[in-house]
Amino acid sequence: MSVTVTQPPINIREELVKNQNSKQQQLTMSFFVGDAVVTTFELPAGYAPFQVFDGGALQREGASEDYTVASDGAISSVVFGIPPANGNNVDISMEIWL
Repeated sequence: MSVTVTQPPINIREELVKNQNSKQQQLTMSFFVGDAVVTTFELPAGYAPFQVFDGGALQREGASEDYTVASDGAISSVVFGIPPANGNNVDISMEIWL
Protein backbone atom coordinates (compact mmCIF):
# COMPACT_ATOMS: atom_id res chain seq x y z
CA MET A 1 0.00 0.00 0.00
CA SER A 2 1.32 3.45 -0.85
CA VAL A 3 0.02 6.83 0.14
CA THR A 4 0.65 9.98 -1.83
CA VAL A 5 0.23 13.31 -0.14
CA THR A 6 0.26 16.47 -2.18
CA GLN A 7 0.23 20.02 -0.96
CA PRO A 8 0.11 23.17 -2.99
CA PRO A 9 3.46 24.97 -3.11
CA ILE A 10 4.00 27.66 -0.51
CA ASN A 11 5.05 31.09 -1.69
CA ILE A 12 7.50 32.14 0.99
CA ARG A 13 7.28 35.79 0.00
CA GLU A 14 3.50 35.78 0.53
CA GLU A 15 3.90 34.10 3.92
CA LEU A 16 6.47 36.70 4.97
CA VAL A 17 4.15 39.55 3.98
CA LYS A 18 1.30 37.93 5.94
CA ASN A 19 3.50 37.68 9.04
CA GLN A 20 4.68 41.29 8.72
CA ASN A 21 1.12 42.54 8.34
CA SER A 22 -0.11 40.56 11.34
CA LYS A 23 2.07 42.45 13.84
CA GLN A 24 0.14 44.16 16.60
CA GLN A 25 1.04 47.29 18.48
CA GLN A 26 0.97 47.07 22.26
CA LEU A 27 1.00 50.28 24.30
CA THR A 28 1.99 50.59 27.94
CA MET A 29 3.30 53.31 30.27
CA SER A 30 6.44 53.95 32.30
CA PHE A 31 6.36 56.45 35.14
CA PHE A 32 9.31 58.42 36.52
CA VAL A 33 9.75 61.44 38.80
CA GLY A 34 12.05 64.29 37.81
CA ASP A 35 14.79 65.49 40.15
CA ALA A 36 16.08 68.53 38.18
CA VAL A 37 19.33 66.60 37.47
CA VAL A 38 18.64 63.40 35.50
CA THR A 39 17.99 63.93 31.78
CA THR A 40 17.96 60.30 30.54
CA PHE A 41 15.08 57.89 31.20
CA GLU A 42 15.67 54.31 30.05
CA LEU A 43 12.76 52.19 28.79
CA PRO A 44 12.37 48.41 29.05
CA ALA A 45 14.04 46.38 26.29
CA GLY A 46 12.13 46.35 23.01
CA TYR A 47 9.93 49.35 23.79
CA ALA A 48 10.08 52.71 22.01
CA PRO A 49 8.57 55.98 23.25
CA PHE A 50 5.21 56.85 21.72
CA GLN A 51 4.30 59.97 23.71
CA VAL A 52 6.26 61.75 26.44
CA PHE A 53 4.76 63.95 29.16
CA ASP A 54 6.63 66.16 31.63
CA GLY A 55 4.45 67.51 34.43
CA GLY A 56 1.38 66.54 32.40
CA ALA A 57 2.45 68.53 29.32
CA LEU A 58 2.96 66.63 26.06
CA GLN A 59 6.58 67.03 24.94
CA ARG A 60 7.93 67.35 21.39
CA GLU A 61 10.62 65.08 19.99
CA GLY A 62 13.57 66.59 18.15
CA ALA A 63 17.06 67.98 18.63
CA SER A 64 15.73 71.54 18.92
CA GLU A 65 12.61 70.50 20.86
CA ASP A 66 12.01 68.98 24.32
CA TYR A 67 13.64 65.55 24.02
CA THR A 68 15.44 63.12 21.74
CA VAL A 69 15.43 59.32 21.62
CA ALA A 70 18.65 57.32 21.95
CA SER A 71 18.71 53.61 21.15
CA ASP A 72 21.26 50.82 20.99
CA GLY A 73 18.90 48.68 18.92
CA ALA A 74 17.35 46.95 21.92
CA ILE A 75 16.96 49.58 24.62
CA SER A 76 15.61 53.07 23.96
CA SER A 77 16.05 56.08 26.21
CA VAL A 78 14.27 59.42 26.32
CA VAL A 79 16.86 62.18 26.70
CA PHE A 80 15.64 65.63 27.75
CA GLY A 81 17.59 68.73 26.77
CA ILE A 82 16.67 70.27 30.13
CA PRO A 83 16.06 67.93 33.08
CA PRO A 84 12.47 67.69 34.30
CA ALA A 85 11.86 69.80 37.40
CA ASN A 86 12.18 68.27 40.86
CA GLY A 87 8.98 66.37 41.64
CA ASN A 88 7.58 66.56 38.08
CA ASN A 89 5.94 63.36 36.89
CA VAL A 90 7.57 62.08 33.71
CA ASP A 91 5.10 59.74 32.02
CA ILE A 92 6.19 57.89 28.90
CA SER A 93 3.69 56.04 26.74
CA MET A 94 5.61 53.22 25.04
CA GLU A 95 4.93 50.91 22.13
CA ILE A 96 6.19 47.50 21.11
CA TRP A 97 5.26 45.55 18.01
CA LEU A 98 4.43 41.88 18.55
